Amino acid sequence: FLPLKKGRKTLLQNLLEEKRTVIFYESPHRILRTLKECQAVFIPETQVVMARELTKIHEEFLRGTFEGVRATLLQRPSIKGEIVVLFKNP
Repeated sequence: FLPLKKGRKTLLQNLLEEKRTVIFYESPHRILRTLKECQAVFIPETQVVMARELTKIHEEFLRGTFEGVRATLLQRPSIKGEIVVLFKNP
């Protein structure tokens, strides 16, 4: 998980230097905020995969940019389930 408040932005900025794939868990009630913060830190072309409910009947993958995945989620009445976010800096 990313930090809830203190150090969150600093950690995201430090991930700009990361060459490996970044993977973290996020809660459904914080995912929109997290995607917006990532969108502000990383270049717009950064590709992200948001995986929800892995290994379960409602398993789902959303692929695209931070902005695109966030736009898809904003169209939903609610967001539920366990979420994993994956991305790699270009």
